Amino acid sequence: MPRPPYCAMLLFELHEMADATVAVRLLYMNSTGPLTDMGEPHVLVLDDCSEFCPLENFTKRFQHLIPDDWEQECEMNTAASVYNKSVEILVLVFAIIVVICFILLFGIYCYSKRKIEEQEEKVLSRVPVSIVKNVT
Repeated sequence: MPRPPYCAMLLFELHEMADATVAVRLLYMNSTGPLTDMGEPHVLVLDDCSEFCPLENFTKRFQHLIPDDWEQECEMNTAASVYNKSVEILVLVFAIIVVICFILLFGIYCYSKRKIEEQEEKVLSRVPVSIVKNVT
């Protein structure tokens, strides 16, 4: 079976008919230039159906394609999803550690800068005032 070209899509429309029944309409759209011209969709008619296929007929025909277990089909609670959650937790923990390290480094920088300024003030306080006046 050949693969559909890029930008090809199937549209499933659900219609409520005049007699209160529900029908499915299947459309196929293919556009080689979706940014400039989307084109018009083509109506696909299934075997044993008209353009508007009753929902019961449609589901009976494609029952073998409808999954019975949605959790398994969507891979919910599988090893892959557990792995993804583990990765997310590890990334979050790593980000928190990095932020804490930056806060600590900033605190150490501020503390050491304050200590240096205090030492300079002590040194300058020991210098006689007359020397300071001559320098300025």
